[in-house]
Amino acid sequence: MASVIHDQGLFAGEEIDNTAEAPGKRAELVLGGHTLKSLTAAVVSFPERDRAPRAWWIALAISATVAIGFFSLIGYLIATGVGVWGNNSPVGWAWPIVNFV
Repeated sequence: MASVIHDQGLFAGEEIDNTAEAPGKRAELVLGGHTLKSLTAAVVSFPERDRAPRAWWIALAISATVAIGFFSLIGYLIATGVGVWGNNSPVGWAWPIVNFV
């Protein structure tokens, strides 16, 4: 497993990240100056809020409307039959034949 070895650069405070094999050192799991605690706080801050944002409710309403429409049309197809597809010409039969075979 490759580990990140921190070497000092040419200038003061400069750090060079070299990826190399260092069998005695494990690779860092959290990079970018974060700790496991700060990363966990950033990840769980959204679902632990008191209320969902307004945009989430709008997206949920749109998604629910599309899902209701989809299932309504599937019910209409089952109730009416495959004639709803409008395959009145033999050229249009390719869609159901390809999906069936």
